[in-house]
Amino acid sequence: MGGPWPDRLRVHSARPSRSRAHPGGADRLARAMRSGLNATGVNVLNASGPGSEQSVPHLHFHAVPRWPDDGISTWPTGQSQHRFDGDPAARLADALTAGKHHGS
Repeated sequence: MGGPWPDRLRVHSARPSRSRAHPGGADRLARAMRSGLNATGVNVLNASGPGSEQSVPHLHFHAVPRWPDDGISTWPTGQSQHRFDGDPAARLADALTAGKHHGS
């Protein structure tokens, strides 16, 4: 989720005091990928819940080292076919404002 946090612009450049924003030490691993592998970028991925293709039943993150010529994409290439009644962005904003957590 985006936000006005200039020190969190990139996971590998996050200040240590903000490292809790990157679960599992992903910021430290991202810096090691830059220095040890000469990666120019890092994707940190997570799948949570059955609708996300989560493969193991515990919280974990994947850190993928990236280079401009690596030939892979970690971004979705299409849009979800799931349909909502009403405006999904408004529903999400309402849930965030109300502090609701579906399924918790």
